[in-house]
Amino acid sequence: MIRRGSTPSFKVTVSSSDGTTPVSQLMELIEDFYITFQQTRQGNSITKHGDDLSWEEDGVAFYLTQEDTLSLSAGTCEIQVRLNLIGDKAMASSIAEEDVEKVLYEVVI
Repeated sequence: MIRRGSTPSFKVTVSSSDGTTPVSQLMELIEDFYITFQQTRQGNSITKHGDDLSWEEDGVAFYLTQEDTLSLSAGTCEIQVRLNLIGDKAMASSIAEEDVEKVLYEVVI
């Protein structure tokens, strides 16, 4: 759940689809993560990547700012991760959905 006007934190964890490749080896192949939050009907979109992310041993962590969450409308938000890999390759996750809840005082505090 994402509440408008808040600063929720997230972590995207990398894992091997076959379970045999060490995560550390997979992390070495990733040049950049792109995490997009989108509400198509409302035209709202937020993408985090590069300096927005904190690289960890098994993935990346990041947070949305108050401005980010206030730009989303109450309802449903789609989320997708795309990876830029060494050698001009790319991957994309399936699209997940997250509820966005309203807040009464709709300003950055």
